[in-house]
Amino acid sequence: MNILIFNHYQTSFTYSASSRFAAIATEWQRQGHRVTLVSASYSHIYNEQPKVHGLFGVHEVEGVRFVLLRTPGFRDNGWGRTWNMLAFVALACLFVPWWAFRPRPDLVIASSVYLLDSIPAWAISRLAGAWFIREFRDLWPMTLIELGALPADSLKARILQGLEAFSIRTADHFVSTLPFAMDYLAPRGVTPDRFTYLPLAMTPLVPPPVPSEIPPAMLARILAHKAGFRLLVAFTGSMGNGDTVDTLLAAAREVAPDGIGFLLVGDGVNRASYEAQIQAEGITNVLILPRTPRRVCCALQGLADALYIGWEAKPLYRFGLSPNRMMDYMQAGRPIVHALAYGNDPVREAGCGLSVPAGDPSALAAAFRTLAAMPSEDRLRMGQAAKAYLVANHDPALLAARYLNKAVPSRETLHGLS
Repeated sequence: MNILIFNHYQTSFTYSASSRFAAIATEWQRQGHRVTLVSASYSHIYNEQPKVHGLFGVHEVEGVRFVLLRTPGFRDNGWGRTWNMLAFVALACLFVPWWAFRPRPDLVIASSVYLLDSIPAWAISRLAGAWFIREFRDLWPMTLIELGALPADSLKARILQGLEAFSIRTADHFVSTLPFAMDYLAPRGVTPDRFTYLPLAMTPLVPPPVPSEIPPAMLARILAHKAGFRLLVAFTGSMGNGDTVDTLLAAAREVAPDGIGFLLVGDGVNRASYEAQIQAEGITNVLILPRTPRRVCCALQGLADALYIGWEAKPLYRFGLSPNRMMDYMQAGRPIVHALAYGNDPVREAGCGLSVPAGDPSALAAAFRTLAAMPSEDRLRMGQAAKAYLVANHDPALLAARYLNKAVPSRETLHGLS
């Protein structure tokens, strides 16, 4: 098949540290399909910003064609990011005739979280007689509204709701990385035969990261910090809305006498306030470091004895959890402490750590004490269970095959549609 994918924030591993569609597209290409992945030239999650001259740039990796539409940069989640989105979709619409009649895809996938790319994807699919799949992942605008990041009666919210309705009305099939997304889509008119759940595909780190990839000064600070504790717990990720670092710091204070230390790595709007809190309250068992590239971050995870990820006790997570960070945590082969109140629990499913209620510092502290008292061999077994779970459930080759088998009709049917 000829497959065309729109995903604003995922391009090749040349620029993107973690890209689910780059991994899946590579597997499709190996299976004999022709794949084009269309992304933005600027993204806040790229590890390197591509240099694009003109309206677009093109590069190929392992046969997959990556198209980067030229978009403006931005610094925050305000209007700069909105203009970035609009520029991406405007250029996608500009090239609709080309994609519809030159490559003439058999399958068009729209996967950007804000849903606006449904418009060019639908137009191309109808002109080319292709199968149109709409992916739902973060469930905008509901997620933004329930997190308090977007007023329900705002213009942006109404536009996103209109795009959601348009997407549901026009797509042939729906795919989500959230296991309970059907509970969200069913009241909106989606029937079970038009929905497929597919978990995130891991993006393997080859070769595995090693401590020597960490800048020497940073490595020295971490090793000096770690030497003072019998258990070092790491948190890596954005320190912003819903990060639950406040709960982690409360637990850190509680276990300070138990020889348990913490390493926090990341940036975000809350980082400065956390640093001020650590200094003001004299929390000496926490070291906070800035965001690092993915390979360095994963090498840092490997230096820890355990890893933490948590969620606020908000009903929006009832449709499921599928964080990219969990994939990296599991690849690190360390036990994971997972704090949650809703949704699925991959840590419990994999048997690779301990799960505790969300927003409960005392329960979190008890989990850290349990891991500290555990023989290192038992913690190692938890880490190996995480790796085995990844291979069984998140392997890109497995998910690439399942995607086409479950979400796409046979090639003969597709040609009949066209």
